[in-house]
Amino acid sequence: MRSLTAGALLGCVSLLACASLAVGGKETSSDLIDILKARAGAVESFKADVSVTDMSGNGRQDLAVAMRQFSVWLKLHHPDWLAKYDRSRSLIEEPSPPNTTAYRYFFQNPGRLRLEIYQTVMGSSAPASPGQLVAIKVYTGDRWQQYVPAAQLSNGKKPDQLDIHAKSRSDIPDVEVARCQGAFLDHRLKRIAKPSREALAFAQVPWPELVRLMDPRQATVLHEPLPSGGANLPVLQMGTEPWKDTGSAVVRIKIWFDPDHAYMPLRLECLDYILDRLTRKHHYERSFVAEWNDPMLLSSVGLFFPRSCRIARYYGFATPVDGIDSNDWPYRTYEIAAARIVFSDVSLNDSFDRSLFAITPATGTTVTDEVSGYHYVIGSAGEQLRKTALEWRSDLPPGENSVPLWWRLFWWGLAGVIVCVVLGFLNYFRRHSSKTS
Repeated sequence: MRSLTAGALLGCVSLLACASLAVGGKETSSDLIDILKARAGAVESFKADVSVTDMSGNGRQDLAVAMRQFSVWLKLHHPDWLAKYDRSRSLIEEPSPPNTTAYRYFFQNPGRLRLEIYQTVMGSSAPASPGQLVAIKVYTGDRWQQYVPAAQLSNGKKPDQLDIHAKSRSDIPDVEVARCQGAFLDHRLKRIAKPSREALAFAQVPWPELVRLMDPRQATVLHEPLPSGGANLPVLQMGTEPWKDTGSAVVRIKIWFDPDHAYMPLRLECLDYILDRLTRKHHYERSFVAEWNDPMLLSSVGLFFPRSCRIARYYGFATPVDGIDSNDWPYRTYEIAAARIVFSDVSLNDSFDRSLFAITPATGTTVTDEVSGYHYVIGSAGEQLRKTALEWRSDLPPGENSVPLWWRLFWWGLAGVIVCVVLGFLNYFRRHSSKTS
C-alpha cells in the first residue's frame, strides 16, 4: 500500500472527526454531507474481486397483478393488442432464475476504471470467483475500451477485438454505488442537472458531485428507522430544485446512516416526484434503492466498508380504473429487478500502473474505434492495417459471441423492454382517445 495523499489523509481525519457525532446524536445536514465527502476523499484507489448476482425483484408479482388488470381492460377495449401485450406480461409473471457473474474491479481517481469480466454461472446465487476471462472494459478518463479475447469469439476462429467509444456505459454493474462511494444517476437527475463526464460514463454519481447537484435548501436531517424496522437512525434528505411552486424536489435522495459504525451509510433511496392524476396530488415513488451490509473496518483509512450490497431497480406502471381516462390512471413503481454485490480481496490506495487503465491491442486485433471513426487491424509494429472509415456500427463488435455478456445484461435490460412496450400501448390509446373525443 502506498502512502496516503493529502486528499486521502484529510478524508481519514474527517471520518474520525465525524465518528464523534455518535456521542451527541445531534447531526446536522452539513455533518452528514461532510461524512459523504470524507468517504470519497479517503479512497484514492480501489481493487476487489466482485461477485454480482442478478435476480428478480420483490415487487415483480405485485406488478404482474397490475399488468393482469391491464390485460382485462385491454381485452374489453382493444382486443387486437392483447396477444402482443400478454407476451410481454409473461416475462414479468415468470420468475427469473438468478445468475451470478464474477468480476475483478479497479478504480483510480480521477475517474479511471478497469472491469475484468469472468464467467457467468447460470441459475446460481452463490458468490462466484474469477475464472475464465470473458472481456475487459476500461474507462480511460474520456472514452471506453472493450476488449474481447479470441477465445470468446466464434470458438477462437476470430482474432481479438477491441471496441472504443465515448458513450455512457450503463451495462456495467453499479460497483461505485455498491462500495458506498456514490449514488445512481437517476434519469431525471441526468436530464435536469449537469452531471460530469465520469457520472455519465458510469451512470453513477460520486458523493461530492451528488451534493453539488442538489439544492442546498432541500438538505435536512430526519430520524427514521429503516423500512425493515429497528431504532431511529439519522437520515440525510436532499433534493434538486423544487418543481414549479410546489416546494418539493423533482428528485429526492434519502440516505440512512449507522452511528455505530462511524456513520457508514446503510440505505440509499432515489425517489422521483410523481403526480397522481386521479387524486391530483403529488407523491414520491422509488426509482433505485441500495442497502449496504456486513461492515468491516479498514484500519488504514479509518473507514467502515460494506462487504455486500443489495441494489434494486424499480419500474413504473399505471393501473386501469374503469371510467377514467388512461392519462389519469394511478401510477406507482415496483421493484422489478435486483442485484446482490459481494466484495472480497479488497485493497485500498494501492499504486496502480497507468497502463492498467488503457488497453494496448496485440498484433492481429481488430479495432472498431468510434471516437476516431475507423475500423482497422493492428499490425506487427503497431500500425493500423486495412483501415476503413466507419459507416455504421453495432453495440458490440461484429461477430462477437456475446452470450455470456448477454446473460449478464438481460435482467437489467428487461425493465427497459417492458417500458417501451407499455409506453407504446399508452401512446396509442391516447392518440385513439383524442380522435374519438
